[in-house]
Amino acid sequence: MSTISRIIFFRETPLRYEECQRLLGVDLLKKHGYIVEIWDVSLLVFPGLNKDDRSVMECDEGRFFSTKEDLYNEISTLSNRDFVISFLFYNVNDFWIYRQMSRSKSDYAIIATNARPNSHVKLSNAFFKIGGNFPKNFRTLFNFILRKIPYRLLGVIPPKLLIAGSIKSVEANKLPVDSNTEIVWTHDLNYDHYIRSTVKGNKKTIYCKEKYIVFLDQYLPFHLDFSIANNGVKINPEKYYGSLRRYFDHLNKTTGFDIIVAAHPSSEYENSSRYFNGYDVFKNRTADLVANCEFVLLHYSSSIVLPILYKKPMMFLTNNLLKAMPLGSTIESVACYFNLEAVNIDLNLYKKSSERHLALDEYKYKEYKEQYIKSRNSPSLYFWSIVANKLKSLNL
Repeated sequence: MSTISRIIFFRETPLRYEECQRLLGVDLLKKHGYIVEIWDVSLLVFPGLNKDDRSVMECDEGRFFSTKEDLYNEISTLSNRDFVISFLFYNVNDFWIYRQMSRSKSDYAIIATNARPNSHVKLSNAFFKIGGNFPKNFRTLFNFILRKIPYRLLGVIPPKLLIAGSIKSVEANKLPVDSNTEIVWTHDLNYDHYIRSTVKGNKKTIYCKEKYIVFLDQYLPFHLDFSIANNGVKINPEKYYGSLRRYFDHLNKTTGFDIIVAAHPSSEYENSSRYFNGYDVFKNRTADLVANCEFVLLHYSSSIVLPILYKKPMMFLTNNLLKAMPLGSTIESVACYFNLEAVNIDLNLYKKSSERHLALDEYKYKEYKEQYIKSRNSPSLYFWSIVANKLKSLNL
């Protein structure tokens, strides 16, 4: 058996430098002796993207593909000393890449993490919804049909490994895997932050006030992933942040607690006063902030892992802008999972906040951890350490 020497990540959304380390564990994999490359196929999968947004090229390991021919040629040169790790969704936009990978000499794995409770809308309702986005709904129908067709009939060979973050990420996956695909049990990527913050001697207090509330920012008006997921639809930043500020003012007045913003890792809030009007903003310190807070405000952030692990009450926030998008249903579905109601902060209903809006259900927290964050079968190691250990075993 040939020894794996190069790991190639396939990404269909661009990454900034810090995300290459946080999401892909580039430095850790290099320490294990692997050559690491990140192949950005975002413009091939989403032709409408801004061609100037090539942030993955901030990474020395990044390669950007602008034509299918270039990608085809590079995939055709892969050998059995290469191993591909795919973040691609397997849909009408990218299944052709899976087909091409299947013709190469390298094995590959698919990542399936960050599952969450979601709304279940019938296909017929989604497709025929009055006033809906018909191009997007047609893609939904085509994706549904595509995933019903046996993979091998389309020339797609299932992956060697499915790198699974949780039980639900396996149950809910719509990826081209079969019984020959081995499951590698890991955990939600955000669990790494929890491991790091609980290491002896690593406990840090970065905010001096004893009582404060944390908002888990998602950078929604500017985040590229959100724009892609919503077919290019963007949120008006002035309205969105204005809505948040008004509610923060209300909470600060009624509770006496400061509100702290745990900024999304991709955010660029150089002038935070423009968006948060004096509220403190901290970046890359979410775990430390959540560990010591009174309760957490959020929409549907993947960082929901942290308040659950630290057993902090949560309040799910929505507003009129979000409720007009599919995102609104997602927020309400996740809140419902925890037996809570999302608070529409644009209405006066927030003045009647009660246990329906803010509570901690220990049973649901335990259930969520086991189903969505970390399976009992996975070791308590950093995500990419688990993956690196598995790849080493393939060389034996």
